[in-house]
Amino acid sequence: MHSSLTSVIETVRRMAEENQKRYEKMRSEIEAKREAIAVKIRREEQECYELALRCKAGDGNAIRTLMLTTLIRHPLPPVLMQESDFSLDTVSRIALCTIEVPDPAQLRFLKEGATWHPVSETAKKRMAATLLRALCIRAAYLVAMSDPGDFFDTVAVNAHQEWFDPATGEPREGLVASLQAMKNELRRLHPGHLDPDACFRHLGGIATPNILNAAPVRPIFVMNTDDKRIVANRDITAQLPEEANLAAMPWEDFEHLVRQLFEWMFTSEGVEVKVTRASRDRGVDAIVFDPDPIRGGKYVIQAKRYTRTVDVAAVRDLYGTVVNEGANRGILVTTSSYGPDSYDFAKDKPISLIDGPNLLVLLRKHGRAYRIDLEEARRLDAQT
Repeated sequence: MHSSLTSVIETVRRMAEENQKRYEKMRSEIEAKREAIAVKIRREEQECYELALRCKAGDGNAIRTLMLTTLIRHPLPPVLMQESDFSLDTVSRIALCTIEVPDPAQLRFLKEGATWHPVSETAKKRMAATLLRALCIRAAYLVAMSDPGDFFDTVAVNAHQEWFDPATGEPREGLVASLQAMKNELRRLHPGHLDPDACFRHLGGIATPNILNAAPVRPIFVMNTDDKRIVANRDITAQLPEEANLAAMPWEDFEHLVRQLFEWMFTSEGVEVKVTRASRDRGVDAIVFDPDPIRGGKYVIQAKRYTRTVDVAAVRDLYGTVVNEGANRGILVTTSSYGPDSYDFAKDKPISLIDGPNLLVLLRKHGRAYRIDLEEARRLDAQT
């Protein structure tokens, strides 16, 4: 009896020791994990702090990292969590977010009844279109809400998709939706209460007509990161006296004046007008980015501060520039005039010709009373 009791006591003691060892091991592992988590948190806090400092300093890579992190940290279902990219044009102050969207043909759209079951083809088309618009609005809103240093005024979103041509089975890809809106307008949205279709129309977005049989759309805005021509805008009218002779002003100042004119003309419509680097007669003096879904796109402007009639060769050059730039329209503005051959060439082409008298009319509509005296300008040019 005594021996049996001793054996039980010894067994209990060994079990207690083993349990104590397991407890110590578990506690040690928990402490190690807790310390690892604490180290990770401190490291992430430090990285966030350093990222914030870099963003405030205007580091483009840091801003890009922040924007992409923002999109990731607001999760979607895995099938919708596609890759994204971000670019920032600090001159035009436009942020461009390019999002990848899934091929809706590869998604299952279900509706609830007695059981979950597939929707009709018509309903699938409608739901896929709404999903596409919602993804564009989500990206635009998150980017607009995440500007740490007020680096941009406008947000553009392009939705890229890969799909299979239903007629041939061949792989296709392209942009299927595009959206551009002012940052402040996006910040006023209430995502939990809006209708994606109505909001997308309100913001002037464009999308492929049939997302189940997609056709690429022309984006409202495309970032050309290789284009080094754009320079900072200047306010010429602040130093230009009333009744100044535009035909006698420096040609670089005339280019900026034309840029300002087009800004005044489209001031309430979200149009961006930017001057390109000064280099006489190189093809483009200003670029217009128009977000309007009907007339919108890219316009190129040439400004000719001339005292003689503009030769038709300049109009031909403008047309070539429109084609090379992939622009919707070219606009030629001069202080002088155009001959009949210029108007004949521009007929039925995406070209607008604005001569001196019409330029003055446009300026007067915006409260600028300038004049054009070609003879006086020619005399001044002869003296220099």
